[in-house]
Amino acid sequence: MIILGIDPGIKGGWATITDGDLDAWGRMPTLRVRSKIIVDAKELSEALYPGGDYGVIEVVGAFPHQGRSSCFSFGHATGSATAVAMVACDKMEWVAPSVWKKHFGLGSDKRASLDLAKMKFGSAGPDWSVLANDGVAEAALMARWFLDKRIIL
Repeated sequence: MIILGIDPGIKGGWATITDGDLDAWGRMPTLRVRSKIIVDAKELSEALYPGGDYGVIEVVGAFPHQGRSSCFSFGHATGSATAVAMVACDKMEWVAPSVWKKHFGLGSDKRASLDLAKMKFGSAGPDWSVLANDGVAEAALMARWFLDKRIIL
């Protein structure tokens, strides 16, 4: 079973696990269009080919005190990542951060997510000591959460 996890957003990431093993990952691909940075949906689609059995994407919303332009950009990035995932995967599930993080005993600390990904996946994956890989770590952990949930059910 191939499970795709996506942490949406410009600084997010994606990861696939096959039968519990991390086998592919990447930071969210982006490109600049005029003065804006957007998700490169074509590159993301090519990275995710041939897709997965299940896709898991984080349910996200605007942050308090976030400006309208930032909210729009974040929504655009999330929509692009969601659309690509829906095409790439046979079935989709959306999960709130509080749900999958509670499963692993995590809070909002990105370093804790990186440390847990290192413990779960070892050297399979990016350099878990690099803070910019937190989106990949969280995507991989979401996929692992989904697998754990399926095994329990």
